[in-house]
Amino acid sequence: MKITSIIILFLAILPPAKPKSPQPQSPIFSITTFDQDGKAYSGGNGFIVESSGICVTGYQILENAFSAEVKMQNGEKLKLMNIIDYDADADIIKFRLASSPNRSFPTLKISPRLPLQGEDILTINPSSGYTTAKGSITTVRKLPGYGHVIQTTMPIPSGGIGSPVINSKGEVIGLVSSTRINHKSPALTFAVSIMKLQQLNKTRNLPLSDVSQSPLETRNVKLSKIAISRGNIQQATKHINIELEKNPDNHVAWEALGNIYYNIGEIENSIKYYEKAYTLKPSYSNIQRYGISAATLGELRNGDMQYFNLAYNLFNELVRNRPHPIAYYLIGDLLYKYIIIYERLNPINLRKALDALDYSLQLHPFSTTYCKRGLIKNAMNDIAGAMEDYNNAIDADPQNWEAYHLRGQLKAFKMNNHESGISDAETALQLNLKSANDIKATILASEAEIYLSMMLQTGDASYIPISENKLDEAYRLTGNRAYLERKQEIRIVMASNKE
Repeated sequence: MKITSIIILFLAILPPAKPKSPQPQSPIFSITTFDQDGKAYSGGNGFIVESSGICVTGYQILENAFSAEVKMQNGEKLKLMNIIDYDADADIIKFRLASSPNRSFPTLKISPRLPLQGEDILTINPSSGYTTAKGSITTVRKLPGYGHVIQTTMPIPSGGIGSPVINSKGEVIGLVSSTRINHKSPALTFAVSIMKLQQLNKTRNLPLSDVSQSPLETRNVKLSKIAISRGNIQQATKHINIELEKNPDNHVAWEALGNIYYNIGEIENSIKYYEKAYTLKPSYSNIQRYGISAATLGELRNGDMQYFNLAYNLFNELVRNRPHPIAYYLIGDLLYKYIIIYERLNPINLRKALDALDYSLQLHPFSTTYCKRGLIKNAMNDIAGAMEDYNNAIDADPQNWEAYHLRGQLKAFKMNNHESGISDAETALQLNLKSANDIKATILASEAEIYLSMMLQTGDASYIPISENKLDEAYRLTGNRAYLERKQEIRIVMASNKE
């Protein structure tokens, strides 16, 4: 059955409307969440899986909310009655709608199996007017602690979290959990496998305000997170301090305080609070955040070995705690920076970095991880291996500008293929039209170096004005005088060549 037939199947399951009791036109709906004052602050999508009004959405949508309502396709609004069960790590939550006892809702059919790579799929997004997006399954992988994660090629706009992912039989195979894995991969869509729904077999019947990953995630901790989501750092800090006065052993509150200071760039303060949270409870989250803050502070101090050792030990503790791809990536990334960028470690340690990234990719083929491993292989003069990794990074995420940028540099400077290098750099630039100016400037500076290399190789001076124009544009975007200084250096090189 073709993917375009899904809409027909989807419509076929909808019951006719009854004049005296208006029924929703679709089992898929949008969700709005509210804070303790009844103010809307977040939202997403969800869908009905049982005719009695049992629904599913992403945990992240309802997290920290005090109440919520759903809006059906016909405009009808219904309150969320209570939470039946949830899995915060897997990002899935099951809840009941508030409605009359005898009301029967339309439902989506649940697939009894995991999808296969290459299957055609679509999703319906009520937050954007019930628009559809089509794509296919890229990979299905089981991540420790999370369950099966489905990677797709569907382009989901903002607000698409919680939408159902539907196969060619009209069955739900998952729900959209994330539309990006990091800032360099904005176009990928990840989904939680609907098979996880079968494991939500408890009957908690909790009010939404009582739902959290930890009993220590108290009202003040929730209020703090809501304040952060609104950019009110002062209010967020106030709520956390109130909580810590009542319960100084609340590691969740210490972690939240660390998050506040980390996000505003006060890393030295954040690391103190993460350390306190870690000391009280060395949970996976506390270990990870403490390690990342230590790594960040080490970078800010130009490769401080004290913080390298702290971060390295914490990341290895993460791996022992749970062999997750991100944990292995953090080890590889840390080693790479201290060997190549800060030159604090012997290059022989590149093998350790490579091993860590190998393990990470075995668990999940993230595009960013391929890029990092490609950089390490390039440093080890494994040009063919680096090229293969950059190609794999682009296959995993065709929108990853960094993969094109790195591949372009490899082609131009290690493979003497300047034209193809320029082509990759231009692709990277096109993928960054809406990105920060410093990223665009970095790519432009790389192009400038490629054109300079072309001049030095061919003797064709016409490449120099192009190189200088690229540096001028980089300077206009950022105001960084280093680009003007590089332009002056190029002129010195040209003058010396004439002599």
